Amino acid sequence: MKIKVLARSARREARDSGDQKFARRNLDPGQHPFAAAREHQRAVVAAKLERMMAKPFVCALDGHRDAPTCLAAPRRGQLVQCASGGADGEVRAWDLASRSCVWRGAAHTGPVRGLSLSRDGASLLSCGERQVKRWRLEIAASTGGALERADAGHVVPLETWTSDGSINDVDASWHAGAAGAFCTAGAD
Repeated sequence: MKIKVLARSARREARDSGDQKFARRNLDPGQHPFAAAREHQRAVVAAKLERMMAKPFVCALDGHRDAPTCLAAPRRGQLVQCASGGADGEVRAWDLASRSCVWRGAAHTGPVRGLSLSRDGASLLSCGERQVKRWRLEIAASTGGALERADAGHVVPLETWTSDGSINDVDASWHAGAAGAFCTAGAD
């Protein structure tokens, strides 16, 4: 009578960290008769999800010298204007109908961490490097509600608030009675 003994060393079974056991898998297709069907079902579901989530690329809003870090859009359903902030500290307002930058300003010395458009779309809040700034967005009646083009050198904030701690995001109040109210979020 022959007896086979499994000999496994503890050093081979443990991982580099020493606390987790090595997971053994039997990859023999004879032992797993439903593996092919399971993999086929996973592939079909992945293909369906990919087709479901695929949307056509409309346009790119080029203009920031560094990576965009935040985006703000009005909540009232009008996507005529949106604003983006970049890691270069610049804030840009975009007219989505013409796909062009219509306003820009050097807002912060560091990256812009958060943006929020006011309820009426006439002002914009930006935050970065322990500051929150309110900017005026000039809306021209002659262009059908589009923003007026502004030169980056002449744009100054309407108001500036400084914080003791870091500020990671800002949001304007959307309540009609709370004119000018906003809230911030930070790590400190």
